[in-house]
Amino acid sequence: MTDTPFDIRPLDRTTRGQYLDLCSYCFGMPDSARDRYVTEDYELANSLGAFDGERLACGMWYFAFDRRVRRQFIPMAGVAAVATWPEYRNRDLVRLLLARSQEKMRAEGRPLSVLAPFKHSLYYDLGWAPTFDVSVLTFEPHKIKAFKDEGYTVRQIQSPDEWETFEALNSRFGERYNGPVCRDRLYWMRRYFAWDSPDRRNAHLVLKGGEPRGFLVSRLSKLSEVPAKLELRAMQAVWLDPGAQRAIFAFLRSHRDHVKHVALFLPPDVRWVHLFDDPMIETRVKAKMMTKLVDAPAALARLAYVSDLEGQVRLELAADPTAPWNGGTWSLSFTGGRATVTESKPGLGAV
Repeated sequence: MTDTPFDIRPLDRTTRGQYLDLCSYCFGMPDSARDRYVTEDYELANSLGAFDGERLACGMWYFAFDRRVRRQFIPMAGVAAVATWPEYRNRDLVRLLLARSQEKMRAEGRPLSVLAPFKHSLYYDLGWAPTFDVSVLTFEPHKIKAFKDEGYTVRQIQSPDEWETFEALNSRFGERYNGPVCRDRLYWMRRYFAWDSPDRRNAHLVLKGGEPRGFLVSRLSKLSEVPAKLELRAMQAVWLDPGAQRAIFAFLRSHRDHVKHVALFLPPDVRWVHLFDDPMIETRVKAKMMTKLVDAPAALARLAYVSDLEGQVRLELAADPTAPWNGGTWSLSFTGGRATVTESKPGLGAV
């Protein structure tokens, strides 16, 4: 790394307040969230700040998660809340912190990094690429069909004690997708069961015969243009069978008297037209997450491949200024559904 006049070091208990002030300025973080954000020692250990003397100029941190890729879980770093005070912008501080952070990710054996960008072009230049989209359906709840009773019930959860039930449902629903992550108790408690927060989310379980079959996480907010009506943002809906899916949509329909519209976030491959009497609704695909191979050789070696794949290829990777260990030529030898990755000399046979 090049020399910098800034002191680059992790955040700690004494500088955490500066970081929260920065997040409030850049992202509008409410005061109610301050006591729940970057509170643990291991979270502070995964942070970095660029300090001008004792003042924090730029800061970031990352979640340490395991992420599902090809039906297995690979350690991943979820970059969060990269923020810079306006007077310190355009000095490459974000690039510097992300480069230093990738050194730590690699040392920890986290070959993947994921983030939700505020500006795609910035992170694309730093090696992250778009990988996940989400469908956003916006509709009036009365347009949903009136389904017959199939024996499902929806119950609001008022305690974080059932976080493992939500995590198990989320894991099963995500088995057919690349990208889902393992979430721990602290994540569920702070993100979904923060009952003391004015912007808290509502968590509902879908059950049949007492067995959990799905869940809905949503938030109600007032609409300034229609004071008597609310918006329901359904950030995550999960179901294990078609009946549970219909139960979730029936629950959304039950809001038709006091909700102006629902904004529902779904995986792009989910079929939903058959759930509406009037499916002429607003839909859009929204780019959501970007991914980077922080340690490309390690990531390629961790992936699962088809079991009958045999042979060898050579892969030439361009130089990466924020992860210089990735550049070069690598040989991949496949056998038994795995790959052995070794550094190779440049030459013919690269793909």
